[in-house]
Amino acid sequence: MILKYEDQEVHFDVDYIKQKNKIGMSLSGGTDSALVFYLLCKYVDDIVITPWCGIDKYRPAHILYAREIHQLMCEKFPDKNIKPMHEFSIDTNNKEWIDYSKTKINQYNITGSGFVKSIICGYESNKLIQSGEVNMQINGLTSNPPKDVAKKLGFYEKCEERRFSTDNQTKLKSTYKPFRNVNKKWVYGMYKTHDLLEWLYPYTQSCTGFAKQTDWFTKPCGQCFWCYEKKWAFGSFDLCFDL
Repeated sequence: MILKYEDQEVHFDVDYIKQKNKIGMSLSGGTDSALVFYLLCKYVDDIVITPWCGIDKYRPAHILYAREIHQLMCEKFPDKNIKPMHEFSIDTNNKEWIDYSKTKINQYNITGSGFVKSIICGYESNKLIQSGEVNMQINGLTSNPPKDVAKKLGFYEKCEERRFSTDNQTKLKSTYKPFRNVNKKWVYGMYKTHDLLEWLYPYTQSCTGFAKQTDWFTKPCGQCFWCYEKKWAFGSFDLCFDL
């Protein structure tokens, strides 16, 4: 099916997803992954959905919003086969994980703790595939805002270089990235056209600020890439702190 908003569109391949049947899904608590979850529940029948989320030792709040979104989906789609969320710990200062990350090729130009975190998440998601619980992983990775927009709004240097590429590579081995070639404005459009701005959006958290930057996780930092991007696309920072 084609999901279009303004000049951006996504081919959300329902048949491909149904063929894979047992779907592992990265659920961060942010708008993109929450939208993937919603689209799977609304448009794809006869699949098993296993969401997963890491508990970041230094930014632990995200798991709370991921759990909330998981509960919302279970309540809204009681007939869907949604499994309990797979949770695991993320400690980006763990020496063993740091040493292991140094042996891996960093094809995404992610630095420091970000690369360590991606290694841990990859390890955990692959465990689900190896166990047979999951046949395919799906995530909500989007492209960056246009470069001129990021520069004008002052967050170009915070962007991940890999997300500037729109290479149409949405299906890679056992991973499906349906939003790979659209940006957050398209995500906003899906929330708008699917009436999710009041029901789902307020429960999403995008900010990746640390404790002191967020007054101990009680407000968005307003300085990380994800805060800038959300403000640009949706017109607000995280609303979940006000609930």
